[in-house]
Amino acid sequence: LPVAPEHALDPFYTTKKGKRTGLGLSLFKAAAQQARGDLALSESEFAGVKVEAWFEYNHLDRTPLGDVAASIETLAISNPDIIWVCHIEGPGGEETLILQDLIVEHPDMSLFQVLALFARRVRQALAAAQISTG
Repeated sequence: LPVAPEHALDPFYTTKKGKRTGLGLSLFKAAAQQARGDLALSESEFAGVKVEAWFEYNHLDRTPLGDVAASIETLAISNPDIIWVCHIEGPGGEETLILQDLIVEHPDMSLFQVLALFARRVRQALAAAQISTG
């Protein structure tokens, strides 16, 4: 995220002009912890802060996420400056997907087409890892 680490969990800090709604990371951290996970902040090698979150997808107390792939797609559209990495790990295996790699691999595709491809690959990785999303 293009933000200083000390601001990332502040519920009133925003990067959007004229709004003080926060980035939502404090809520995401609480939700991850509720599902035997956590959220960690570290300095990014690019700029700003690197946010890593993990949780048990099928945990009883996990906050409903809806369509994870569609949520990531929506977040990526509204935050194109963020490097999007999705690591999926389950009983059937694991896979790491990086949106920016797909952009480089498919220069003939529009951003929306690449985002749709990324979402499709996330869904495929969830299925291959045997993670039930329904």
